[in-house]
Amino acid sequence: MRYWILISCLVQFQVQASADWLNRTVRVDLIVDRSSYRAFDPKYDKLIQSERIANGVNATNGQYPWTILTTAWSGPPGGLRVGTPCSATIISSNFVLSDFHCVGQDLHPPAAAIEAYYGAVQWSGFRTPTNFVRSYWYIEPSSQDSPNIVLFRMNETITFNPNLHPVRLPFYVNFSYEGWSSFILGYRLPTGPSMPHLQAAAVGIFENSLCNLYGNIADHEMCGIEGSETGSGIRFDGFTGGAWLVNEYSDECFVFMPVIVGIHQYQYVNQTASYGRATRVSHFVEWIQTLTGANSTNQQNVESK
Repeated sequence: MRYWILISCLVQFQVQASADWLNRTVRVDLIVDRSSYRAFDPKYDKLIQSERIANGVNATNGQYPWTILTTAWSGPPGGLRVGTPCSATIISSNFVLSDFHCVGQDLHPPAAAIEAYYGAVQWSGFRTPTNFVRSYWYIEPSSQDSPNIVLFRMNETITFNPNLHPVRLPFYVNFSYEGWSSFILGYRLPTGPSMPHLQAAAVGIFENSLCNLYGNIADHEMCGIEGSETGSGIRFDGFTGGAWLVNEYSDECFVFMPVIVGIHQYQYVNQTASYGRATRVSHFVEWIQTLTGANSTNQQNVESK
């Protein structure tokens, strides 16, 4: 009897939390004109940071076909633009997940367009993007929690091929994943003439209380350690918005399948290790499925902004 009472309480808590997130959801629509946007030009365009993954290994084409590069641009297409480059993860033919930092709301003025680049791990230059983000959803922060997860809806349906297809969401809602082996995906943006390249870095998922991170780790976040490093409190930003992946066993096809369990926020190096923080995707599965369903354009429980 106590067991069933506990299960009932957990289910009730989950439903209440999910309803709260739905009530605090904000949708932002972007109006973009593909014909008015140009290729990246260093004379007029500037990327505002050069984030990278510590100890990342370069990926090959088709190795992680669900990862894309995004850039949120502030400023007029024909004039000086400032952009925030990020990573994002395809979860369906119309939707991708990323981090709130990637929508360019901290730019002045806030970003008016978000470009997406598909189907390659290295970019020979910032060419005309393969797509644009049409709208995105995020959760209005509160004093109790500030989820960084963002759901992008693409302007056009994504056409899948061997180098481009989605990854699965977690099978289990609110599953912990502590003690699992994982890896982080993100693009390296080094200083100098080199171009962005998709990289992966192995990471072990810790209990939140065991990670030596600045500030507290909330239940809807996860914490990982990348291994031995050198340095003295130097912080490196693992590429924002990138996926944390694990391999879960799938009964339907009797194989281990990659699953996105986290959306990367940041990473830093202390004297012994590189630590990272991510938004825990399993806590937001219902939120994601509600907004990506057939009635995702319905504004019930969604504030329009």
